[in-house]
Amino acid sequence: MMHMSGLKSLEYFVGLLMGDAVLFTIPAIVISIVLLFFDQIMVQSQVINFFFSYFLYGLALINMAYMFSHFFDDPETSGKYMALIFVLGLIFAPIAISLILAAIFGFDSSLSSTISIWYWVNPQMCFII
Repeated sequence: MMHMSGLKSLEYFVGLLMGDAVLFTIPAIVISIVLLFFDQIMVQSQVINFFFSYFLYGLALINMAYMFSHFFDDPETSGKYMALIFVLGLIFAPIAISLILAAIFGFDSSLSSTISIWYWVNPQMCFII
């Protein structure tokens, strides 16, 4: 598509990123508005912080989806395996690796302390857990 439209790769990537960011903003706004009415879930003063965190998580997720889609030969194969990569590769694998290393090296075996390093490098771990 990029070559057919006559765009350079930077223009094509930025255009796709902006379009996907706009599409991701809509559910972020809806979820933030719904959270305003539920004090049991989140304090109303923190909803704007949640919105920005969720939006930045979405941008990281979009970029990771772009990166992982280039690992496969065709878009259909990448679409089939994208959820598997995000769930098994970016959520369960870091937890398993951390717990195994904690058992081998004798670190604290609590889950929160063993996966704390992943919060800095993995947006899936940071936002979902």
